[in-house]
Amino acid sequence: RVGASNPGNGSNGIVLTGNSNTASSNEIINLVLNGILLSGTSNSVFSNTIQGAGQDGVLVTGSQNSVSSNTINTAAGDGVDVQSGNLNVVGSNTIGSATGGADLGNAGVGIRVRAAATNVAINSNKIGFNADGIRLEGSGTKVCGNNLGFGPANQPAANDSEGIRVLGASNTIGNAAASCAGNLIGHNISDGIQVEAASTIIRDNMIGGDGLAVFGNLNGGILLTTGSSNTVINGNSLWHNSNDGVRVTAGTGHRIEFNTMGENGNLGIDLQDDGISPNDPGDPDTGPNRMQNTPVIEGLTKTANTLNFTYRVDTEVANANYPLDVDFYLTNNNSPQGKVWLVRDTTVAVNAPKAMQIILQVVRVGDWLTAMTTDGAGNSSEFSVPLSFAGAPAEILFKDGFED
Repeated sequence: RVGASNPGNGSNGIVLTGNSNTASSNEIINLVLNGILLSGTSNSVFSNTIQGAGQDGVLVTGSQNSVSSNTINTAAGDGVDVQSGNLNVVGSNTIGSATGGADLGNAGVGIRVRAAATNVAINSNKIGFNADGIRLEGSGTKVCGNNLGFGPANQPAANDSEGIRVLGASNTIGNAAASCAGNLIGHNISDGIQVEAASTIIRDNMIGGDGLAVFGNLNGGILLTTGSSNTVINGNSLWHNSNDGVRVTAGTGHRIEFNTMGENGNLGIDLQDDGISPNDPGDPDTGPNRMQNTPVIEGLTKTANTLNFTYRVDTEVANANYPLDVDFYLTNNNSPQGKVWLVRDTTVAVNAPKAMQIILQVVRVGDWLTAMTTDGAGNSSEFSVPLSFAGAPAEILFKDGFED
């Protein structure tokens, strides 16, 4: 046991300056400086209880260190601060809350990656009751399989601001195809994820819940704001957030596709954070994602399980990178949020009606059809004004979020 009565190491709890050392199963409490300082290489810190550090719970300045399966609470700074180094791993820690779900948050960030740190792996942590859950100031970090805004038994444990705040370029938040599991992000006081940097990948996460689980963030699901550009938002579930599923207030090249969104407090996708943006003739207006016009769906009819309609996109070639991808979604209750993705079509025509036929696999009385556009540079639109269609004589229901 290391504490204020026997601090040692210049008032740090444990300092590993060498290589390939291990610190495990220690109780480290009420230190003046850091609970554990890792300045060497290839050290392992696991199964420790670190509480009440005067600075950070764990401070990492070396490379290829592992910080795993620790409980890190009530630090005056960050739970884990990866200040520099390459290829450090922070995994399976409980940061900011206790077994019973008590608020033992760190005053700073749950896990912070500084600009001088590269290629950090943040895996399978439970992070709640901190300022931000995770803050990425460096590049090349992969955030995989974490629970942000949750305690040890998945109790609500809201971080005071963002679940994840991204300030550095080229970071990844979930990507199952690249062996990075999606994250659960909910209950946070502000947004699930806020991005202020270029080239962030956000894939396969559950942000606020889905058609069954409810753990919405108290602002929006994802905010893309000043400094952001070329974000990829793909395959996420964005439900039950108090504001929009995705708000885009700055930047271009934000590709938003193949996500499912429902029961958010405002829109599924909101460019400029001002509610529904009307289309403008030829689409010359500028702003977030070049204010890409939405598709216009016309003449929608339904026969058996087949939808027939035409659509057009009023965007001149000078105002978008052609060809345009047009994605169609089911929604309900006249809500411009894409609950179930149906099909993608590609168009090279400017404001010319194009006939479409979609065969539905799941139908229900009172469904609506909506669509969105993404140009070749990755500028995605909002969802279009939905059109309703008559359902089948009998409902076919599955656990897909349409039971409500």
